[in-house]
Amino acid sequence: MNKSKRLKRAVVITGATGGLGSALCRVFANAGYFVIGIYNSNDAAGAALESELDGLSTKFIKQDLTVEGKWFEFEAAISNLDCDRLTLIANACAPLFPKSLQLVDWQEVESQLDVTVKGSFLSFKKVLPAMARSKNGIFVSILSTAVDPPAKGFAAYAMAKSALGSFTKSINAEFSQRGIRAFSFSPGFMETALTDAWSEHFKDLITKDEQIIAPEKYAEQILKLCLEEERSDALQNHSIFTA
Repeated sequence: MNKSKRLKRAVVITGATGGLGSALCRVFANAGYFVIGIYNSNDAAGAALESELDGLSTKFIKQDLTVEGKWFEFEAAISNLDCDRLTLIANACAPLFPKSLQLVDWQEVESQLDVTVKGSFLSFKKVLPAMARSKNGIFVSILSTAVDPPAKGFAAYAMAKSALGSFTKSINAEFSQRGIRAFSFSPGFMETALTDAWSEHFKDLITKDEQIIAPEKYAEQILKLCLEEERSDALQNHSIFTA
């Protein structure tokens, strides 16, 4: 990205090759955003998404969000940004295989916390200087309807997502007066590569009382919320939007 070219809107999307992440990349890129998609391991999916969105303003970066000190390409991309508004969508989460609480070990909890909370914390710290310069930034945390009330089998996931929600509130408490605002969005169950591997028992626990929505529909709702925030102060205080 040429530093002299000023952008109206740019967005960083973590977990960019997942079901919701890839949908977010498509929806925001087609809405005119410069999209920086961050993914950890799926090179084939990253290449396919980059090829699909060829001709739109995108950049895809392979980055382990949990490792400090190795963010060189990401830092360079952010430092070269010149935009009116920068948005960070904290969407990444660790692989999730629902199981009863008595079968969960602490390593699984740590894995969820590392990606969801530490990854979001480090990502925000990297984009904060750019948001502060423009005095116009948005942080969006992706939570889940499986968190409150917590669904059976999702204890580790719910712990991490709850902590992410608390972090989102802290961002508003400290930075809303500087033009940086934050909100959470809680999608329901989605048919994705992540959920395809779940047992039918746990799928039924999640979907028995709710409709299955395509990731693209949730991505469109998140885009709408981000654009509505530009036209009002509706999101000035932390809000949780449940789809």
